[in-house]
Amino acid sequence: MGSHGAVASQALGDAVTQAALEDWRTAPLSPQVRATLGLLEKLMLTPEEVGTQDVEAARAIGISEGAILDAIYICAAFNLIDRVADALGVRGSSVLCAGRGQSTETRL
Repeated sequence: MGSHGAVASQALGDAVTQAALEDWRTAPLSPQVRATLGLLEKLMLTPEEVGTQDVEAARAIGISEGAILDAIYICAAFNLIDRVADALGVRGSSVLCAGRGQSTETRL
């Protein structure tokens, strides 16, 4: 589990975090966390399909405006960093990748 998993473990616990990393759809997560992950997945994989209805659905199950914005901002930042790293050919260092079980040739 890398640094992001360690942060999630502080909030959710090790077992829940590991289950979420394996399959967030079946992990024992709150409906709000599950909906947030679904929104972020859609935003990452099919951004052209995301609309106000997706945000309204998140609000309807009790996710605050602030939490929705935080999740979207973090998602956007990670996607931007990943695309810049890809464009520049940045590869993970042995220190960064060692905790993720990846070789030093694996991109971050």
